[in-house]
Amino acid sequence: MIDLRTEVNIFQPVKAFILNGLQEIEYGELFANQHCALSGEMFYNTLLAPINLSVNHYEDSQKR
Repeated sequence: MIDLRTEVNIFQPVKAFILNGLQEIEYGELFANQHCALSGEMFYNTLLAPINLSVNHYEDSQKR
């Protein structure tokens, strides 16, 4: 039997930290930034143990 699972998460900070210079941080506007994370999984139950395959994606504007 194969089971599928998907998840979508949205992260909404009230005020985000904005890096302004090398060691200076200031607050952003209210509810200005929004981030999304996606996840998908597939499970297959074998006689010995379940097998799991998962894929994740998240937005990274700074490409770290």
